[in-house]
Amino acid sequence: MNGAKNKTFLLSGIFFLTTLFLLSANITAVGVTIYQYLFYIPGFTMFRNFIGQWLFVFSFFYALLFGQALWIILKHFSKRVVIGLFFMISILLVLSSWQFISGGQINKIILTSPQKRIPIVMDKNFEKSLYYVKHMPDEGKILILPFSDAFYELVPGSNDGLYVSSSILSYIGGKYSFSGYQTITPFSDTFLQLAKEQKYEDLKKLFGILNINYIYYNDDASVYDHIVPDYYQYVRQFLPSDQKAYKEFLQNFSKKEIFSSGHYHIYKLENNYFLTRFYIADKIIQYIGSNKENTQNINFFVNTTMTKHTAYVTKETCQRDKVCQLSPRSSSSEISFEMIDPTKYKVTMHNVMKPTTLVFSNAFHGSWKLVSENTARESSAKHFLTNGYANAWYLTPQDFGNKKEEVLFVTMTGQKLFYICAVISLLFVVSVSIWGIVLFRPQIFVVIIRQIYAFKK
Repeated sequence: MNGAKNKTFLLSGIFFLTTLFLLSANITAVGVTIYQYLFYIPGFTMFRNFIGQWLFVFSFFYALLFGQALWIILKHFSKRVVIGLFFMISILLVLSSWQFISGGQINKIILTSPQKRIPIVMDKNFEKSLYYVKHMPDEGKILILPFSDAFYELVPGSNDGLYVSSSILSYIGGKYSFSGYQTITPFSDTFLQLAKEQKYEDLKKLFGILNINYIYYNDDASVYDHIVPDYYQYVRQFLPSDQKAYKEFLQNFSKKEIFSSGHYHIYKLENNYFLTRFYIADKIIQYIGSNKENTQNINFFVNTTMTKHTAYVTKETCQRDKVCQLSPRSSSSEISFEMIDPTKYKVTMHNVMKPTTLVFSNAFHGSWKLVSENTARESSAKHFLTNGYANAWYLTPQDFGNKKEEVLFVTMTGQKLFYICAVISLLFVVSVSIWGIVLFRPQIFVVIIRQIYAFKK
């Protein structure tokens, strides 16, 4: 039994040292080099924020090793000494953890003017707006206003609390949304400059390109006008400076309010430039991909004649991949689509008998693939960047098997890696659990085997 306990202590020590290395990622120059090589393991890039990802695992093995070491030491002392040390350690743990126990670690001020704290009681009006967003048709993305400096959405509670973090509309509402400067890349500066210059027609084009069909507006002045710290400090130089000006700003895009409750309003854009999630391009506008400073040209849509089926493609892509020879779009050509999940869409194309460009208004990634329903194989159609950020495929009649109708699945093939890793993780947990039972409670297996044997008889 002592041998088994020694092995357990040794194993805990190995896990402790391993997680200590992964937590620090900076133990000697050799350690840094080894950590860099770990990024060749598929999926390991999620640990680039090593402190945030490994801290809790490290804390677990630290506590486990500490408890086992303490047991080894205390078993050599008398019962009176052990009880005394137990109370002493307990008092130290309570005192050092008092901020956590009392809630002071969380109940901190996040805004000094007006004073707001981190814990919030969700406002009922916001709950109503969130419910509406979650159940409204998935007909486009949402622009959240006021627009913040980073990626934050600010939501005040019915108490003195304030939520400041990633968009709730995205993570709970399940809709794509743009809440701040970093979320609208690569058009961040273009959006702000057009707003400052009051070029509303070009802003509508930008919203159309980004598949933005709704504006979600919080008119609460307590989380925008004169707040400290200012989460809108940079963008305020370009966008309205207060809520009164924001209401006037909104009138340039839509007067069609489809939801209102308390401070929360949802508008559907009146936009002739709106590009749906999937569409067949009937017009290709070529533009120079980079300027003289060799930076990306993201003002390509300004001062152009744009329609509901326009696609913008760089001249370099057109010349290299030969994907811009569009035939006139047939009036009978139709397309329909449905989202199966965020990594898979079903697209049905009708009466498309000529070379055409299928545009998918989601961020470009090489792992988005077209898969035919009939052949269950990935399409060989050329995949390229369009509209400065989106995906497009150049399809020929051969890609459809010369049929009038074709069903395609647009799939994020990188998701397969997630499923493989999930299975590996599950097998690991099961293996460790079985190992733990064998190590500490081997008689359980004896009972299970006897029960199986008796059941067979």
